[in-house]
Amino acid sequence: MNVVTPVSQSTSHQPTRGLALFFCLLLCLLFLPARKQLAAVEPAWLKQSGGVLAKLNAVFFTDREHGWAAGSNGTLLATNDGGTHWQPLPLPGRTRKEPVLDLWAFAPDQVCLLGEYGLFNRSGEVAWHERVFVLRSEDRGASWLAARTAPPPLQPGQSIIIKQINKDTAKIEEPKPPPEPVLVRFAFVNARIGWAVGELGTIQFTRDGGQSWQLQFTQLRKLFNDVSALNEQQAWIVGGGGTILQTGDGGQSWQPQTAGNSANLLAVHFTDAKHGWAAGNNGTMLATTNGGLRWQTQITGTTRTLYDVFFVNTREGWAAGERGTLLHTTDGGATWQDNSLETHANLHRLFFLSPDCGWAVGGNGALFKYE
Repeated sequence: MNVVTPVSQSTSHQPTRGLALFFCLLLCLLFLPARKQLAAVEPAWLKQSGGVLAKLNAVFFTDREHGWAAGSNGTLLATNDGGTHWQPLPLPGRTRKEPVLDLWAFAPDQVCLLGEYGLFNRSGEVAWHERVFVLRSEDRGASWLAARTAPPPLQPGQSIIIKQINKDTAKIEEPKPPPEPVLVRFAFVNARIGWAVGELGTIQFTRDGGQSWQLQFTQLRKLFNDVSALNEQQAWIVGGGGTILQTGDGGQSWQPQTAGNSANLLAVHFTDAKHGWAAGNNGTMLATTNGGLRWQTQITGTTRTLYDVFFVNTREGWAAGERGTLLHTTDGGATWQDNSLETHANLHRLFFLSPDCGWAVGGNGALFKYE
């Protein structure tokens, strides 16, 4: 009689279970590095070093590699590796130690600077009434072309005097020029068209990339702190006392808009003809979704001064301010999250190329990159 010995069920499934366990462990090992890699690409603010302690007033990048930063005491820095290394570049002649208040880059090697001649320790080359300088370089700062802004209009009671010397000769005597109002910010819409704004309600306009400037006029005589330009026709200006101005005709006329707030507005940024934001003292943030016909106050959760605001699209934006204050929104400013940095330096300027690539600069050479 043949005896058949039964095979245990548990014994017959042991190889299958072992194989399944092996594949589970293999998948875990393969998936774990992927999770780490995904976590590693989350954008974060990283400190960079420009090798200076100057107050940095401006930063601008033309792409992820090529950028500029500028500030007090003639500081100008350039990078061609995204800010990993910054190279100091000297300013020419009489501007060498003067503060640069703003800059705009048209290409990796083409940059325009806006600066101020200080009132004290002036060189003999600077006339007493000169307060503003504009420089443009086409070769990454190897050489500079100096431009002159339009002179301020004659003051009340001033006039040009024509004296007759003889029947064939006359002498024209111009009155002593008044001090130039300082220009603090400018903005370009392309390599040719731009506006600059500053003291005493001054608005200047250029059609040749900053080589020459013309005055534009408004009735206001307040300090204008910033300008945002969309195209050759549309631009907005903000300033003291909740001032907001808008032009739709290239600056031939400037119309006031109602801010509903008397704060000193220090920065303005528009992403399109409808969506814009303005920031200022005491954590003030104003927003519009109709080109400024109506401005609404947004709650930022801070009372610190906000020096700049920058939106990468109509939903995501950043605001920078006192003592490392950094705010972030992903819903157009309906809510703002505190992403402040570990620094006591004031953050004066922001610049973004995309939602995952930006820079912030400020006092004591503060330089941070978001990536």
